[in-house]
Amino acid sequence: MKKNLAISLFFLLVFSIVSCGGGKKDPDTADSAPDGGTDTDDTGPDTVSDADPDSGSDDDADTSPVNDGDHSPAPDGSEKNDEGCYIFTVDGSTFSRYYRDTYLGYVKDNILGDKTVEDKFEIDIFQSRDAASSAEIASHPGTYDLGSGSNKSLLNCTECVKVFQDHDGKRAKKNFLQESGTLVIEQVDADNDIKGRITAKLVEITIDPDTKEAERVEGGDCVAIENWAFDTGVCIPDCNGKVCGGDGCGGQCGEGCSGDLTCSKDQRSCVPFECGKITFDEMKTHINEFDDYYYQASVSGNVIGSTELEDIMTLHFYGEPYTLKEGAIDLGNGGNANYETCTECLMLYEDVDFFNNEYGRIFFQQSGELVFEEVKEGSFESRGHASFRLVEVEIDDYTGESFPVPGGGCYEVENMTWDTICIPQCEGKICGNDGCGGECGENGEGCGKDLACSADQRSCVEWNCEKIALGDLTEEDVSIYPIDGIYNYMYPITPNIGDPEKAETLQLDLRGNIQEKRPYRLYGTNFRSSDVSFVLYEDGTTLYFQHSGTVTFDPMDLNTGAFEATLDSIRLVQVTLDEDLTSTPVPGGKCIEITDTGTSYPASE
Repeated sequence: MKKNLAISLFFLLVFSIVSCGGGKKDPDTADSAPDGGTDTDDTGPDTVSDADPDSGSDDDADTSPVNDGDHSPAPDGSEKNDEGCYIFTVDGSTFSRYYRDTYLGYVKDNILGDKTVEDKFEIDIFQSRDAASSAEIASHPGTYDLGSGSNKSLLNCTECVKVFQDHDGKRAKKNFLQESGTLVIEQVDADNDIKGRITAKLVEITIDPDTKEAERVEGGDCVAIENWAFDTGVCIPDCNGKVCGGDGCGGQCGEGCSGDLTCSKDQRSCVPFECGKITFDEMKTHINEFDDYYYQASVSGNVIGSTELEDIMTLHFYGEPYTLKEGAIDLGNGGNANYETCTECLMLYEDVDFFNNEYGRIFFQQSGELVFEEVKEGSFESRGHASFRLVEVEIDDYTGESFPVPGGGCYEVENMTWDTICIPQCEGKICGNDGCGGECGENGEGCGKDLACSADQRSCVEWNCEKIALGDLTEEDVSIYPIDGIYNYMYPITPNIGDPEKAETLQLDLRGNIQEKRPYRLYGTNFRSSDVSFVLYEDGTTLYFQHSGTVTFDPMDLNTGAFEATLDSIRLVQVTLDEDLTSTPVPGGKCIEITDTGTSYPASE
């Protein structure tokens, strides 16, 4: 099991979803940090391993043949080779390992297309696709043909080379994929950094919306890189005089330290632990955007590091599926001995700075026991106690493996107790929130979608909603991140539902692989996890989220974000958000209905 360690805190996540769009992460890389969220900035590589490159349409693309055999300079000053392909090289100072299988850099001098817009270069090495074991995930030295076998396919390539011409941070003007060439990997280190050379011809492509496979643009351009040498920082281990601790390259020196011994700061001996004592405030149950439950608690008095910043511990449960059961769990042996493989994972974050989205040292379980005395059936609510030791660690960004820091900090927790079992409060109520994330009423159905819950939660009443209409979308109203599957549209509305002096917008937020012709039914969805979300803030204080209705996209272009959609009875209701971004309708709250029966981007004539 691999888990990428990251932290995007609650306040920033609210801003990103409501103002800029939100995104989903693969559950296997779920955020283990407190109040995890998703970064929507386009800072990652434009990988197309999911058959969705950050591509854009080019209605004005040159459709003339490119194989003109001319080696003279192109009109923009870029040279062509004998096959008529524009020759480029990569700025070696920008080329580095971005993810474990992805290496990203920028074309030198941005010579392709518009020189004022960056051209991205990417190598993906997915050799695990052909590996006999899922553990074989690293790159391997060797010489690889880029134009044969599975490397002919975008979906199946094991060595994949791509160029994104004129990439403006949202999409590329043109996208190129290898057609032929040779990739030579001379060296690979423990972190999967690589050194080698590449010669390749890449051709202009588009993505078939049905198969998600690359298709060559007829008469499109081609580009070429010739015998370019690269080195992303291959590391040489250093264990001279060391008996434990890291080797500087992601490995360990010697046999390490075990039991009640830890590695000294100079890595030359194993010494006894010297741990401080800490206690925690109330443990609470939380849920993330993948509907995965976890526990979270704050260190009493914030005594680690600065007392001005909060110290937060999380307990995550990993496994497909994970079922919480009564009984004792060993935190220091088996898979639980390392963050990469743990199924019950305690992480302590020192000095969490919510405003700047930062934290200090990280601590992980070294030994101890969790005892679940009682578990509410079918839930992650429990009562129990625990004693354990947490040691300072470093986490490998790519494998999720944890390494104790030589001479690092250590804390011990004795007889910590918790009780997260929630008892619903529905006496005298027939609808609305039961205080435990559920709904009061028969079978927990409340008033259903056709009636509203009264302010006192004692009756179901008719809806009395304000009507609004959506204005047309312009390019400035749209933020699109195709690689991450994020599409955000900000509609002007009429009339304003709050202060007439404040312009208000309604946000349509799409996340994931939105499917054409599928009716997305909005009843029962939640702000935290919905793939299709209608959201509106009244005067920046009152939040509305979809309650019911249906939206159907036909067509939907995942490359450009262009779509047409049919809207059927879209209703938004006033909601509150808890710290997990779970939306709960406000009993007796206001509601809005959208009068439009359709919408599109770009706006229809």
